[in-house]
Amino acid sequence: TTVRDFRAKSAIALGNLAMNVSSIGVLGGIVASFRRSVEQERVFARRDGITGALTRQAFEQQAKSMIEAASEQGRPLLLAYLDLDGFKIVNDRHGHEAGDQVLKRFGNEARAVLRREDCVGRMGGDEFAVLLAPVRGASDAVGVAGKIIASMQTALLLDSGVRLQPSVSIGVAMFPQHGADAPALLE
Repeated sequence: TTVRDFRAKSAIALGNLAMNVSSIGVLGGIVASFRRSVEQERVFARRDGITGALTRQAFEQQAKSMIEAASEQGRPLLLAYLDLDGFKIVNDRHGHEAGDQVLKRFGNEARAVLRREDCVGRMGGDEFAVLLAPVRGASDAVGVAGKIIASMQTALLLDSGVRLQPSVSIGVAMFPQHGADAPALLE
């Protein structure tokens, strides 16, 4: 009976061990899934849901880091402030879905024009800011502004069948010539 008892207890112990190992695997999967969800929420909290641009807060944090790096390296940085012309009219005449289509197109076009090290943020409604670093000078501003304006020259066909011709107004400021921090450059 001793061997039989030993085998029975061993089988029970192995079964318990297998359940514990299985439980650890399930728990590990739950933790990994939770971590992925938290990371996705961080990304969503930093990105505008319509345009894919950084939120204002995320842009300001990124701007601070980029300006500090430019200052340490003694390099200029360019900030471009962009406004979608007539955006309120689009929303009023064609509805917010049409406005969202214009915003989405602008976000896609702006990100396509920018380099990996640059960033774009949605500052509010129809206003965006772009940071370019490193830059050689004003010629980079003209080049990027021209690319963004050109990208918006093609008419946008809304889901409703209406054809819109969006346009963009752009103002630029250089660090350190026009300001030592993001708020000063945005003025």
